[in-house]
Amino acid sequence: MVTAKEAYEIMDKYISNNPKDRIMNFSETSDAFVFGTKCNPSFGHMAVRKSDGYVYVMHIIDYAEHVENNDNFEIDTHTFKRINMAS
Repeated sequence: MVTAKEAYEIMDKYISNNPKDRIMNFSETSDAFVFGTKCNPSFGHMAVRKSDGYVYVMHIIDYAEHVENNDNFEIDTHTFKRINMAS
């Protein structure tokens, strides 16, 4: 079981490829710790699963209007191509 501190460290390491990126907010669901990040505009919130520390995208902002309240979708982050977007 992953603790909140361990989840923060996992997410901080995960986003450290982009030095401008940082964790902006944090929340907790029954099965994950959820993080909002500053410089990942294509991702809504990313999560660390409590059971095993797996990192996944909670939802994508561009498609958020299609996601009904209380619906959580796991999207494998390894299928995305990471790019830097100008702000």
